[in-house]
Amino acid sequence: MNNKIVIMEEKEVDLKDYIRLILKRKWLIFGAFLLGVIIAGGLTFYFTLNEIKTYEANIWLEIGKIDKNILIESPEQLIEKIQEGIYGEFSYNVIVLNPTKTNLIQIKIEAIKPEEAQSVLEEISGKILAEHKERINVKKDFLRDGIIGPLDSFSNIQFTKIVKTPVISEKQTNKRPILNIIIGGLSGLFLGIFLVFLIEWWQAPRRDIY
Repeated sequence: MNNKIVIMEEKEVDLKDYIRLILKRKWLIFGAFLLGVIIAGGLTFYFTLNEIKTYEANIWLEIGKIDKNILIESPEQLIEKIQEGIYGEFSYNVIVLNPTKTNLIQIKIEAIKPEEAQSVLEEISGKILAEHKERINVKKDFLRDGIIGPLDSFSNIQFTKIVKTPVISEKQTNKRPILNIIIGGLSGLFLGIFLVFLIEWWQAPRRDIY
């Protein structure tokens, strides 16, 4: 029982010593904290100021049908062709999305200049529309010649179309300045506490010598 009391008292003394040491060098800790905040804020401001702006353009296409329940081509096929560069090789980031269980395609382009983003988007969508129109015209010729299906199949044909015109917006970067400053401040705080104990450890042997 007495041993437990002694151990608890030693722990209390150690904790008081730590608190006393931190309070003794509180200005060092505060200085490190302030330095961390200033550095984090300065770097965030610098990178924000010198950031190269990027723009995003996107367009929505609805894949047409050559018959009542038959698409001109599946969304998966079209996405693969775009990604393989069938409609052009571009140095820009091209993203293609297909909402589940739909014949809709969203094409996104990221570029430094908004007019370049729109130009690439229009080029890709224009080639897709032209290709799909050509396929439909071939189907119509077959129908007229009576090679396939009755003439009333014309009513089942749907052209691929743009369902949402190109939209261009500046791409927002997720810098989170407040979070960066908080992280910088906490890093400075921990560094300050570390320095306090390091200095105390460094000076302790010298005090014993003298």
